[in-house]
Amino acid sequence: MAALAAGGPATATDLAARLPITRQAIAKHQTLLAEAELVIAEPGERRRVRYRVRSAPMKVAQQFLAALARDWDGPLAALKETPT
Repeated sequence: MAALAAGGPATATDLAARLPITRQAIAKHQTLLAEAELVIAEPGERRRVRYRVRSAPMKVAQQFLAALARDWDGPLAALKETPT
């Protein structure tokens, strides 16, 4: 995900050239990410599939995690201040 977000759309072969992971492993992971709708698989030239990050689900996750962190800030600060 980070490599796609940083470098833009890429094929499994493109990503394998940049990462210490095999092309087959990357293709398997990208297929799972596409099924989870976190990336989009786009047909490319010569039967190659290019993957692109879908930003909308990541924004929703980011908002959820930010809200979760806010909910925990108070209780965690209270625990930190409580003498043992």
